[in-house]
Amino acid sequence: MAYTRALATTHLSNEFAALASETGQAVTDSTAGFGPAIDRALRTLGVTEADLASTTVADASVPAFLALCEYHALARIWRSLATRADVSARNVMGPRAQVFQHVKDLVTEAANTCASYGYPVGTPVAGGAGSGGSWQTGSLTLDIIEPLDVSAP
Repeated sequence: MAYTRALATTHLSNEFAALASETGQAVTDSTAGFGPAIDRALRTLGVTEADLASTTVADASVPAFLALCEYHALARIWRSLATRADVSARNVMGPRAQVFQHVKDLVTEAANTCASYGYPVGTPVAGGAGSGGSWQTGSLTLDIIEPLDVSAP
């Protein structure tokens, strides 16, 4: 059985309904919901723009497709949570940073899952090249032979 957008939307809704509710994101296959995440996952699998709305994913690619959908859905939720600040009121504390960190951990886990299927995505894989997400300096030694100065005595 091939996997459709509707099945992917159902999967994402079941997995991330609470987080989507927290950020005010719809749990539908729409621009305000999981549609962009599903589109990005399909693009990563090589689906053309014209076929995004109607394509089905072959059985062999379903695990990678779902991993990519989860990664892109979580990344979008994470970006939504990044706009919020911690709130404190009398005897009440709303630690948004804690939720933000938990979702970041989920994004990293999803990125590692995508990489395990052969689809490395935005977040560096733990222990891989470039881990930590920062630029590193380096040098490149070129072995160039310069022409000899024949005018020298």
